[in-house]
Amino acid sequence: MNPIVHALMKVGHGDAELVARRVGDAGFALRWLLDERALEAELPDVEVLFAARAPAVDWSRARRLRLLQIAATGVDPLFTSVDAPPGVWIANTRGAHALAVRDHALALLLAFARDLPRLFEQQRHGEWRGFASPSVAGQVLTVVGLGSVGSALAAAAASLGLRVRAVRRQARSEPGVAQLFAPAQLLDALVGSDYVALCLPSTRATRGLIGAAELGALAAHAVLINVSRGELVDTAALEGALRAGTLRGAALDVFEDEPLPASSSLWTCPRLLITPHVAGWTPDYLERVLDLFVENLALYARGEPPRTLVSPAGY
Repeated sequence: MNPIVHALMKVGHGDAELVARRVGDAGFALRWLLDERALEAELPDVEVLFAARAPAVDWSRARRLRLLQIAATGVDPLFTSVDAPPGVWIANTRGAHALAVRDHALALLLAFARDLPRLFEQQRHGEWRGFASPSVAGQVLTVVGLGSVGSALAAAAASLGLRVRAVRRQARSEPGVAQLFAPAQLLDALVGSDYVALCLPSTRATRGLIGAAELGALAAHAVLINVSRGELVDTAALEGALRAGTLRGAALDVFEDEPLPASSSLWTCPRLLITPHVAGWTPDYLERVLDLFVENLALYARGEPPRTLVSPAGY
C-alpha cells in the first residue's frame, strides 16, 4: 500500500486532478482535507502533509508527521507558535517563484522611475502634460536579502545599469552586486540609495527591520519596495514619511494584515503603490510547486531531507 500524502488546500477540479496525478506518479496516495478542522481530526495519522500555507493547529497530536511541505515561501507562523511540530522536516517552496517576484519588484521600481502613477492620474483626467524622467542607469538600488529573489533582482537591475548594493549575512560576492554590507551596516547601506528592495524572510531579526530610523536614513527622493513580508516594515512610520513628503514613494505587495482592510488609511496614502500579494503568482505556479514537492517526496522516500528544508533557527 502506497504511503499517503494529506493535502490541505483549496484548488479547482483541474488542479486537484493535477495534484493527484503528480503525487501518484511519485508513488504516494493522496487524501484531501477540506479545512484545518479536518486536519486536526486526522492529525495523529498524518505522515506527509502538503499545505497551501502554515496551518494553525495543535501540533502536539502530530505523532506520525515526518514531512510538512508548505506551498509557499513564508513558514514563520510555524516557528512563532509554542507548539510547532518538533522533529519534523519542514519544507517551503523558495526559488519556485523567484523570477516572478523579481519581475514584480523590477516593475514597481520602473513604475516610479518613469513616474507611471503621475501618468495614470493625468490619463484619468484627460490631461496631456509631458515631463522628463531620468534613466535608472547609474542610480543605486540596495537589495536587502540575497536569497533566490534578491539575487535574481540584483542581476536584472545590474543589467539595466543600476549600481547594486546589497545587505546579507554572508560576505561572499554575488553577480551584479557592486558592494556588500553586513546586517549591522543596514543604515550605512540605506544612505545614498535611490531604491531599496526588501527580499528576505520574516524572522526575529528582520521583523520591524525598517522603522523610523531606517526611513530617516533614506534620501527624500528614495523609494522603498517590499515584496517579502509585511512584518518587515513599520507601516505607520512609512505612512508618516510618505504623507510628510520625506520619502518619494513606496511600493508594497505584502502587509501584516491580509487582505488589507478596506478601512486602512494606506489605501489613500500619497506616493504609495499597493499590489495584493501577487508578486509570485503565475499561471504555472502550481506546476512549479509540484515539481519541487515531488522532488522532496523522492528525497523523503530515500530517508533524505527535502531540498528546501527550513531550519527553525533564527525564526
